[in-house]
Amino acid sequence: MKRYWVVLFMFFLWACGKEISFKGKEYIYQTPSGFQITLGFDENTNRYFGKGINKYFGTYRSDKKQISFQTPSSTMMMGDSFDMTEEEKFLNLLTEIQEFELTEDNLTLITKGNKRFVLTLKQTYSKGVDYEK
Repeated sequence: MKRYWVVLFMFFLWACGKEISFKGKEYIYQTPSGFQITLGFDENTNRYFGKGINKYFGTYRSDKKQISFQTPSSTMMMGDSFDMTEEEKFLNLLTEIQEFELTEDNLTLITKGNKRFVLTLKQTYSKGVDYEK
């Protein structure tokens, strides 16, 4: 019985010390209208990237629960005008983000005005990201 408690305590310490990170992961955001756009983070650098109609990328800074995104650069593809408006809103929103909350499956971005945008984990990368995809 004593051994059981020791193992349980060790598991508890391991679980509490496990740090969750958004690096090396890609998330997906779905607007209220159903348009989907991704937001991914390079595992080794402070670069972010994503895809809606266009591919976009930029750099960010983070410290604890604070985050700021550089204005993204993007391709200039054409698409449905409504979807393009949704994409433009999302890209503009990135520069307003100042905080984040992270769980195993969700990344919540929080603006200066305390608006919250929940993104769902799409995939995890084990190696570097190919920005050309």
